[in-house]
This record gives sequence, structure tokens and C-alpha cells, in this order.
Amino acid sequence: MSRHKARTGDGAAWLVSDRAEPAGFHCYWYTGRAEDHLVEHEHVVGETDAVAWGRARTPRVRIRTADTHSAWAGSAPRPAGIDLTWINPSVLEGVTSC
Repeated sequence: MSRHKARTGDGAAWLVSDRAEPAGFHCYWYTGRAEDHLVEHEHVVGETDAVAWGRARTPRVRIRTADTHSAWAGSAPRPAGIDLTWINPSVLEGVTSC
């Protein structure tokens, strides 16, 4: 997609819920000094698979879910401006609140 050479660990991944297909995510991997070079894009079905896609490329992963919340899903320290941390939905299966 881009002539910019990317290495695993570079840049940031942005995962955006697909409004036309609620289970789908548009996954973007940006690199470069200002993270302004799109080096890869893919459409992935499933929130967990989208996060895995991003984490396979970089430790800096942001996800925007269907409920329009943005959360940090990366393993790098969370940047300023993102207050939520993504939690794998499968971890919450079977958990009930009191």
C-alpha cells in the first residue's frame, strides 16, 4: 500500500468499528515520524481478532468500538488522551455483576 518500509514494532495501529458491519473492524497500521504513512489496511471480523491484528504489528494499538468509545489495546504505555483500556470480551464471559 505504501512504499514506506515498516518493521514490526513501529508506528501505531488504529482499529475502527465498521458501522456497516458491526462485527467488522477496519484495521490500519501507520508508521513514520508522525505516524502518517499508511503501510497496511485490512478488514477483520471480530473485536478480539482486530486487536490481535494490531498487536502483531505494533505495541501501540487503539480501538474504536461500535459504541464509539476509544480504548487503548496496546502493550506500550497508554498515551495521554485515552482514558479507557480495552478488555478482551472473552475474559468477561460468565462474569456477573452484584
